[in-house]
Order: sequence, then structure tokens, then C-alpha cells
Amino acid sequence: MIEPSHDEIDFIRRLEERGGSLALQGEIRLLKIGRLVPEYVTHLSASEQRGLFTLTAKGWELARKIRGCLSE
Repeated sequence: MIEPSHDEIDFIRRLEERGGSLALQGEIRLLKIGRLVPEYVTHLSASEQRGLFTLTAKGWELARKIRGCLSE
């Protein structure tokens, strides 16, 4: 399991809050989450600038770990 950066933690938390799926517009590199794809987050491109992000089973594990660390 990776040690997520602030941007990655933020992104995982947003995905978890939305039930594990989120449609976004913009380039993936600008989100600074490249290390998460494809092991923790899947990315399906709807177009050049729009995509659907979904937590994988490992992504849900990471979300639980993040939530646990933040609640301590």
C-alpha cells in the first residue's frame, strides 16, 4: 500500500464520499493522482477532457486506512 500524498488523500476522500464513483472534467495529470491509477482508482475516459473515476477494491482499503488515520 502506498503512502498517499495530500492531493491523493483528498481525491480518495472525495471518491469515497460519492460512493466510490466520480465524473470529472480536466486532465488527469493536473489532479496529481497518477500513482493511484489503475491499482487504487480506475479511470474511464469519456472524452479527451472528461473521465469517470471509480475506486477499486484496493482503493476502498486505502480509503478506510485514510479515514482511520484522520479519526485518530
